[in-house]
Order: sequence, then structure tokens, then C-alpha cells
Amino acid sequence: KAPSSNLGLYSQLVKRCKKRELRYYSKMKNQMQLSTTIVDDMLCQLSGNACKIYLLIVRKTIGQNKETDKISYSQIQKYTGINSRATVSKAIDELLKIGLISVQKGDEQTSNEYRLKEMESVA
Repeated sequence: KAPSSNLGLYSQLVKRCKKRELRYYSKMKNQMQLSTTIVDDMLCQLSGNACKIYLLIVRKTIGQNKETDKISYSQIQKYTGINSRATVSKAIDELLKIGLISVQKGDEQTSNEYRLKEMESVA
């Protein structure tokens, strides 16, 4: 059953994963694995562009054994196929509003730094 609103989506996902003793994600050599609960609920709640960017952030952090990664808008556009910077911004705002990621804003010389939110910080 899908959560009723985006505001509590992340919190509900965390509770479901913990209840089932599932991990939010796991790392294996040359692979990434997301909880089916995350995927099931994300597919019905997030826009396609937000899903693309979320998966890119997972790939560039967990997939490379890093907690954070600096990703420029141009990189996001290249890897996701999203042409408009405004669309990228809107999708990132969607992920922030739900609480799936956090962003440390860069300046004119550095890219924003993205982090997946930790499950424990919401539960």
C-alpha cells in the first residue's frame, strides 16, 4: 500500500524497512541493491525525473562507496537525460521535500554535495 502523502513518505519507508528488517540499500561488488519497499513506494510517489536523479545519487554515493558526492547540474543532466536545469532543480526539490536526500550547496566554483538521508535520522 502506498503512503498517502509525500511529506511522510520517507518516514513511512523507514518504518516499513525496519519492521521487515530490510536494509534501505546494500552494497555488493559492482552492484547496488535497493529495498523493494523503497522502489515500490518511490514508483508511485515520485516523478520520473526525481527517480532518475535519486538513482544517480545512489549510484554516485553508495555505488562508489562514498557517503557524499559533488554532482554538478551538467553531470545530472548528462547522466539522466534531463535537458532543463529548471527541471533538475524541481526534481531535486521534490527529493528534498520528501526527505530522501540532503544537499550541501556549493558556490560558483564548486558543485552541490549530495547525501542520501540516513534511515535512523528520520525514524
